[in-house]
Amino acid sequence: MSRDISAANRAAWELVARRKFAPEVERDVELLRNGGTSLLPVEQAELAPLLAGGPRALHMQCSHGMDALSLWKRGARHVTGVDFSPAMLELARRKSESLGAPAKWYEADVLSPPAELLGGAELVYTGKGALCWVSDLARWAAVMAALLAPGGHRRRAQG
Repeated sequence: MSRDISAANRAAWELVARRKFAPEVERDVELLRNGGTSLLPVEQAELAPLLAGGPRALHMQCSHGMDALSLWKRGARHVTGVDFSPAMLELARRKSESLGAPAKWYEADVLSPPAELLGGAELVYTGKGALCWVSDLARWAAVMAALLAPGGHRRRAQG
């Protein structure tokens, strides 16, 4: 993505974070606290066997953290989220702190994650609507594979 397009995209997500998602933080926390999830039924079915083992889960393009925290509530022992929007990551932090979730959040481009994340995830997940924002799918796939620990799993949301 060109720098101008990337900057405009980030600015739009910052606005969406403030206007749409910030007012929903407490509702999201209560949903998760009460056993709810943002994962679709098909995702839950596909992920259940992988989450049963308590993996370290990495959610790329994690947005406001709802899917990452849903992975934790479904069995991941630790979740890490990566997104390029500081405002979205702040919402994710607020949710994880409210829930006492074992979570870390990183601001980074999906194609250039922090080196410390390479080879450390047992489950790499990306959610609904994430791939349309990726400018280089071949590079993205290589990055996702590099994030996995030996024997780890990749899952992409269906739909």
